[in-house]
Amino acid sequence: MFDPVKLAKEIEGRVVKGTMRKYYRTARSGRWYGGIATADCCGCNLRCVFCWSGTPRDRPNHVGRFCSPEQIFWGLDACAKKFGYKQLRVSGNEPTMGKEHLLRLLELVSDTDYLFILESNGILIDADYAKRLSAFRNIHVRVNIPTGIQ
Repeated sequence: MFDPVKLAKEIEGRVVKGTMRKYYRTARSGRWYGGIATADCCGCNLRCVFCWSGTPRDRPNHVGRFCSPEQIFWGLDACAKKFGYKQLRVSGNEPTMGKEHLLRLLELVSDTDYLFILESNGILIDADYAKRLSAFRNIHVRVNIPTGIQ
């Protein structure tokens, strides 16, 4: 049987080193949400059939580089300023892997007027993680309930 929590631990071991997280794109412009700066991370604990992020999801050892929360924030901030965006996000795979990385990134965002949109499958957000996320004033959490898992 498929166990997404067990898979998350395995994948996290490949894409997280302390507060460093693996990304295959550190900043890009997107039209979603009326315009948003996005960093794309590697590694996910699901295998949804509709996923557009195959290689970074399935072979995170072979794609991307490790980045600090500060590096990701600076890239997102520069992209948002260039395009006049007010929103930031981490996408591409499951951003809740690497809890301390994400929480530090959110600390950096909390000192700004940006809205951080956290898109997650929600599997790794337990009561403690949810409480820590809820401490940030400028976060919007979207939990996507996946269907069509391979």
